[in-house]
Amino acid sequence: LGGLSALTLSIIYSSIGVSALAVRYIVANRAKDLQQSVSILYVAALVMGWVFAVNHGIQFGALILAVDMVLVAIASFIEREPNMFGIAYGGLFVAVTMALSTNDTNFGLYLSIAYAVLSLSAFGIAQLSPGSLRAQLIQRIAPFGMYAASLSAFFTATASSNVPPALLIVAAAMLWFQSRKRAEVELESAAYISISAAVSWVLINLGIKELLVFTHLWAVTFALMYMWRNDANDKANADNFLLLSLVSLSVPFGLQTLGNSGTARGWLFVIEHLG
Repeated sequence: LGGLSALTLSIIYSSIGVSALAVRYIVANRAKDLQQSVSILYVAALVMGWVFAVNHGIQFGALILAVDMVLVAIASFIEREPNMFGIAYGGLFVAVTMALSTNDTNFGLYLSIAYAVLSLSAFGIAQLSPGSLRAQLIQRIAPFGMYAASLSAFFTATASSNVPPALLIVAAAMLWFQSRKRAEVELESAAYISISAAVSWVLINLGIKELLVFTHLWAVTFALMYMWRNDANDKANADNFLLLSLVSLSVPFGLQTLGNSGTARGWLFVIEHLG
């Protein structure tokens, strides 16, 4: 891929994503493993297409994200997964604020905060009529709106702003509340991971750049999630979180220990792994 530009790579990956989504529709009644593989392919391709689009330019990234979210909305019907429609709903807003992020004003940031207030208000009002199908749809979609507000605030606020992580924590709380009502492990896991991401964000803004702080933060996060799933007799997910805990601690810490990081870090690495 050496000589290809970010623009070219974005178009290539996005085309692969569109093609894979078409294939996913064709294999809708085939084996589950095949469906899952194709789904992973189109999601990965669309994400990579957007990453290279942002690398080419924020405006082009906004355009590609808008197209991707329309595709995700279509995919929600193919996959029969309403949460994907929520992602598309939030993603379109991020695309709009990305397009506004090149302005010299704070209009995009204010728009993100207003959207966050709207999402939180809609979520709260929907709790008043839990039996309504419309309320249930709002409850599913609103947390993704808050996530979108956090991400869009990231593109429109200054790098040192704590508005995006604050919105991310609120989004995680909404997702946690919704997951507890519906007993959805994936959503609850995403909520816990979001909180750690927000804490990491704030620590960076406070000037903390020490790798050990972040490796231990994420290792503890996954270790607690392991204990949570283990207590629920969910061994498959528990083992996955235990592996993530070990990897998040061992790989970056080990690589740092191999470098010129001093004897003290080396002993700490050995002692922790013996423990």
